[in-house]
Amino acid sequence: MRKNLTFLVFAALLAALSILLGKFLAVSIGSDIRISFENLPLFLASVFLGPLWGMATGIVADLVGCALRGYAVIPLMTVAQAFMGLLPGLLVRFVFRNRKTSSIVLSITITHLLLSIGFKTLILHFTYGTPLLSLFGWRCLTYLPIIPLEAYLCALLMKHHAIRKIFGIDDAGGKL
Repeated sequence: MRKNLTFLVFAALLAALSILLGKFLAVSIGSDIRISFENLPLFLASVFLGPLWGMATGIVADLVGCALRGYAVIPLMTVAQAFMGLLPGLLVRFVFRNRKTSSIVLSITITHLLLSIGFKTLILHFTYGTPLLSLFGWRCLTYLPIIPLEAYLCALLMKHHAIRKIFGIDDAGGKL
């Protein structure tokens, strides 16, 4: 019971952080490109709490963030945010089977390539009619620095003693 409450509190805090980073502190370039670190809290939820907690955090962050900013909810974007929270945890847990730095970096990189650059680009193209190649090029340039930075920050937090203790991560490489 205590563990579930702890996870619920952390998931709520991470959803709030995602909203803050994505909806209030993002840098907009034109109408179609936003530079933000809104996915970092989703990755943290997925890797620390588990893929289902990460998915729930992504859904809550997207829906509440849209409501707070007055944005229209784009259902496919909500699905994409759910998968942004789900996929890293699935990769870490079931493909790499550990929480080592290399596993975290690869899972975040794969998630960004598939979802941020792939799926979300298609959603934006079909929703707003932005030319696909132009949008794809801009999103690749945007995520070029974001991917390694988010992967590094997540891996760095995974090494922090307090985080390891709270989430019961062992000191021998984060075996799941």
